[in-house]
Amino acid sequence: MSSPLVQLWLYNDWANNLLIEKMKQEVEKTPPVCLRLFSHIVNAQLI
Repeated sequence: MSSPLVQLWLYNDWANNLLIEKMKQEVEKTPPVCLRLFSHIVNAQLI
């Protein structure tokens, strides 16, 4: 069984990849503010 921290990391990785793929599919419909907010979230996870 993996630790809760590893499970959280795996979930975040899965969710981030899902969102990235959706934004790639809908490039023209993705507002710039969504990209900025997502960038902020991903960069905060690196801290």
